[in-house]
Amino acid sequence: MNIGEVKNQGVELEINSKNIVSKDFDWSTSFTLSHNKNKIVKLDGEQTQIISGSQIHMIGKSYRTFYMIEFAGINPETGAPQFYTNDVDENGNYIKEITENNKDAKAIPLKKHAEPNVTGGLSNTLRYKWFDLSFMFSYQFGAYGYDNWAQKTEHGGKDFTLNIPAYYRDNWKQPGDISKYEVFIEKPAVAMNGVTTTRRLHSTDFIRLKTLTFGVTVPKTWTRKIGVNSLRLYASANNLWTWAAYDFYDPESVSAGTAGWGTPPLKT
Repeated sequence: MNIGEVKNQGVELEINSKNIVSKDFDWSTSFTLSHNKNKIVKLDGEQTQIISGSQIHMIGKSYRTFYMIEFAGINPETGAPQFYTNDVDENGNYIKEITENNKDAKAIPLKKHAEPNVTGGLSNTLRYKWFDLSFMFSYQFGAYGYDNWAQKTEHGGKDFTLNIPAYYRDNWKQPGDISKYEVFIEKPAVAMNGVTTTRRLHSTDFIRLKTLTFGVTVPKTWTRKIGVNSLRLYASANNLWTWAAYDFYDPESVSAGTAGWGTPPLKT
């Protein structure tokens, strides 16, 4: 059933260059960049927004715009999680008052979305006499993902049968501590695994060394002696290195803005 209309606008760029061409040494480069922006321009004629979990479909916004309570940090004196109330004043602006009661905090559409602003890659191929080397980086910038796995485990002590994230080692322990993670006690007043907040919304920006290949082309004067016209030996590896804006899930395992139990790309 079609309940709306989305407008997409984008641009793609590809640059290929032969940087050096000679008898013994060649070097070529390929660079790609894609930018796409989407916007909901129409819903069913009766609604202006549709809330779907941690996202909202709203006229004028990106299709996968995030919608949740804004996390306001940990109270340095008590270790309790805090939230912005986000009541709306007479001018339509959000009031950034802080509360420790998540029921007094309102979810709002954020200026963050699951779709990347830019994706692309950079490839280089080099040859020196018999030897060749090629590598390709891929990248993505501008998207966000909600850590659904952390939604299960960031319970602050409510359920001791669940795993505890390693980063809780840096949680609040005594007055004056500055931390992103609340005091860990049995039966906390607010169990964070029951609250969808921006604390679990992370950038999925990354740069990844996607492929690396090293090869040797054996001279034909050698191969013909064994009845072979041509022979190239090579070794190849995938996903050897990744820089990511957030370390606790793989940015390429995020699906539709949600990081859950997806298998990350394997190093091979």
